[in-house]
Amino acid sequence: MAFEIAEQLGWRLPTAVVAPMAGGSLVTKLVQGFTELQSLGWVDGELPRVSGVQAEGCAPIVQAFARGSTTIEPVTPHTAARSIAIGDPVDGRWALEALRRSGGRAVAVDDAAMRDGILTLARNAGVFAETAGGVTVSGARVLADDGQVGPDDEVVVCLTGQGLKTMDALDGALPVIPVVEPRSEEHTSELQ
Repeated sequence: MAFEIAEQLGWRLPTAVVAPMAGGSLVTKLVQGFTELQSLGWVDGELPRVSGVQAEGCAPIVQAFARGSTTIEPVTPHTAARSIAIGDPVDGRWALEALRRSGGRAVAVDDAAMRDGILTLARNAGVFAETAGGVTVSGARVLADDGQVGPDDEVVVCLTGQGLKTMDALDGALPVIPVVEPRSEEHTSELQ
């Protein structure tokens, strides 16, 4: 993903990247990828501040980051963001190292903010992201509100999946969609 970001930006690096964290490997590999590109001389720019976002109901990496710790204390997930609900993240320790090395942050958002992130992205960009995307968009907003990213930053927000796989997370937030049976005889009159 780091290579794709650099290529899409014309072989330069953004100033900040915000990504979802489940097991922690994505933020780790983003920092590794950007560092490799720099060492090869293929990109312009400093190492981006890579920040990771988790759902409040399952935020062991964020909690360790806030404590200044290198030890992840496992948690039991309690969030609708099941795609990133990893209570004992395998790469958590390395994610903490990558976040700190890049000057990034670790933040958590609640499920209401996650839903708002999904809907905001759909309304404003026409992109229907799954729960990790909603968490990440809302986390980017938290980072902006806290001054961790500013108007002069070029921020890349990583979306890792599409919304059809986590529709249940939006129960009650969208109008009921009618179900059409897959039989052509039921719709023949509509086609004529």
